Amino acid sequence: MGFDHVFCGIKKLFKGEKAAKALIIAGIVGIVLIFLSTFLEDTPEKTTQTATESDAAGAAEDYSTMLEEELSALVADITASPNVRVFVTLESGTEYVYANEIKQGTDVVEDTQNDSGKKVQQKDSTEQNYILVEDADGRQTALLVTERTPKVQGVTVVCDKGDRPEVAEKITDAITTALHITSRRVCVTGRAAS
Repeated sequence: MGFDHVFCGIKKLFKGEKAAKALIIAGIVGIVLIFLSTFLEDTPEKTTQTATESDAAGAAEDYSTMLEEELSALVADITASPNVRVFVTLESGTEYVYANEIKQGTDVVEDTQNDSGKKVQQKDSTEQNYILVEDADGRQTALLVTERTPKVQGVTVVCDKGDRPEVAEKITDAITTALHITSRRVCVTGRAAS
């Protein structure tokens, strides 16, 4: 009996014209708030993607700096001079490879038309999904399989005695061997006289 009484009260409340207008206005306000929340809310996917992109850029820069320092020390040993400047250019940033699962399927449909022949249709489908894991903050991120260091595009060395062909050749040989690049990607030059 109590439920019927409440239901009748609600029914009487919404019979009037003012109640209908209030209900429509409340519905419109609700829709607008939902629409605005999509712009104001920062989803975990967007945050993770942005963090990953900035991590990749930072990792490439760190890798380039590390190479420059190591090569500077190597060239300083060859030239017996601390006046060495090395600049390394990378082809791309760090590449991340994520675990994924691939589902492949083939649908074959045979259509026999009278005695005139057979019609065969084949449809191949492939679906690829990244394997997600939950991090410490409860966000889902793709499972990282490997991180590929960027390829070296070129190396420029400015040093004392770099204008001497025999020194330039030693430096070029050392750099090409250390980085596994061709000599066309290495430029060695001497310092300008002060």
